[in-house]
Amino acid sequence: MNKNNIFDNYKDYGYWKFISYPIEYQENRINDFNVLRKLLENSIVFLRGWDFPHIDRHGNYINVPEGIQSYTTSERVSSVEKWKLFKSGFFAFKSILIEDLEKQSYGQKINKGEVLSFVGTVYTITEFIFFIKRLYTSMEINRCIRYEIILGNSFKRKLYCSPKEGKLPFLSDENYVNPNHTPINIIRKVDLLELQSNYKSLILNDCKEIFQLFQWNNPNIEQIKKDIDDFLNRKIY
Repeated sequence: MNKNNIFDNYKDYGYWKFISYPIEYQENRINDFNVLRKLLENSIVFLRGWDFPHIDRHGNYINVPEGIQSYTTSERVSSVEKWKLFKSGFFAFKSILIEDLEKQSYGQKINKGEVLSFVGTVYTITEFIFFIKRLYTSMEINRCIRYEIILGNSFKRKLYCSPKEGKLPFLSDENYVNPNHTPINIIRKVDLLELQSNYKSLILNDCKEIFQLFQWNNPNIEQIKKDIDDFLNRKIY
């Protein structure tokens, strides 16, 4: 498969897209490929048996003129994703929703385009924010950082909890559905100190905003906080 077109077969699937970069642009901030690779590899988050961002060791982790990149296409492990880290510190990531790649969840059938996992959302956003915290700390970025969280093809999806996550039965009883045709797009600007010291609050607020756009106007904040803490301590469902 052409590495530039890995999403061609998934145009109607849901997806996560993450973007982050230092506000102060320096085209060749990290001009050595070995240094760039080391910064990336030391910042990887490994909390649930799959690293974020994932490095594909089968010839798909390469140097490109702008920086480094990797892509993975494996429905066997429910992962279709691609990322690139530029020499400037710009990071871009896209992945297909696991909910659309998996045929079932704990014995329950899941149809493409129907659901967004409550816990999966918390986990995915936690991975991204924790990763950029590590990355830009290592780069010693002294100024503001901008990041975006984009959830695409989520129109009419319903928030979902699997039977194993049955502690939130209300998500099975209520129809918390996204009525918005356009992608959900969260944009933040933070300085490095805030990213380092308040990253859990950033995760919480980002999750809260997504859930509210699914019309869950008063999400369970304490439960989200607990899931963030448990995940960071590798206590997962």
